[in-house]
Amino acid sequence: MKIEAYEYHDASYMQRAIRSLKTTLTYLCVSMIFFQLFFGVYEIVSENVFQKREVYGPYPVSFETPNSFDFESFNFKKTRSFLGRVNLRYLSAIEKETLIDSLVLEIPKKLRHSAKEYMRPAFRYSESFNVDPLWILSVLWTESHFKPLATSHVKATGLMQIMPMTGVYLNELLKRPSEKKLVLEMLKDPETNIELGAFYLMRLYKRFKSHRYATVAYNMGPRFVSRRIKTGGQIGVKNDYYSKVKKRYNFLKRAIIKLQKQSRLEAVSSYIWKRQYKVNLSHYIGSDIQLRPLPKIAQR
Repeated sequence: MKIEAYEYHDASYMQRAIRSLKTTLTYLCVSMIFFQLFFGVYEIVSENVFQKREVYGPYPVSFETPNSFDFESFNFKKTRSFLGRVNLRYLSAIEKETLIDSLVLEIPKKLRHSAKEYMRPAFRYSESFNVDPLWILSVLWTESHFKPLATSHVKATGLMQIMPMTGVYLNELLKRPSEKKLVLEMLKDPETNIELGAFYLMRLYKRFKSHRYATVAYNMGPRFVSRRIKTGGQIGVKNDYYSKVKKRYNFLKRAIIKLQKQSRLEAVSSYIWKRQYKVNLSHYIGSDIQLRPLPKIAQR
């Protein structure tokens, strides 16, 4: 009987220990869930507090892309060129500073300083929106000659000469504040202006599937191009604006051609050339073999 009492006592002790352990684990799980919810709500509230401050500078691209200047070269391997004869894949093999310096040399001297200053954002946004960077630079050159405070008689503003209503429309697409007064102030910022221009060119190219149509639409408006397409009229054939953009593009294209030639020369000079061996054909046809008569041996 004593042995049974001891066994019963041990069993009840184990049950109480298991129950206390379960209770402890339950309290720990509830506490962890409570702290996780508390800190999650705190982060959301603090983030909303910081987001109350409006930023009117360059708007980040909607899709996540690393900063292009974190790498040694650009990436235009999947970008279609404006004229179809420029190998944009080659730009991915050129160092950024070398590429920018080479392009600046093809621009008139009086514009080189301002052009070099705005080439970095032009390349950055052209890479983000997958647009030909030489096309963006050609449009920028044609529109404002690299002058950030340029304005037109129709109130087009900035480096890319964006109309106020076009800026409002683009800001709405990018989910930004679209008040007209605020948009006018944003268009005065050079990087924001270039970003909106690159974004607009990307949308026009996706709509018309043609660089020529997109270029004319950037100047004349997309409705004009749509009407010409419906009526079967010519687009960009005798258009001064398109001719100017194409001319500036050809200027910038010279820098790429020069870099390609230079890289080929460097590649050729890096080879170790050996003296060429002249093949003697007589060796293979046997004409170099000289036959001499053998002495006659008397027969027995």
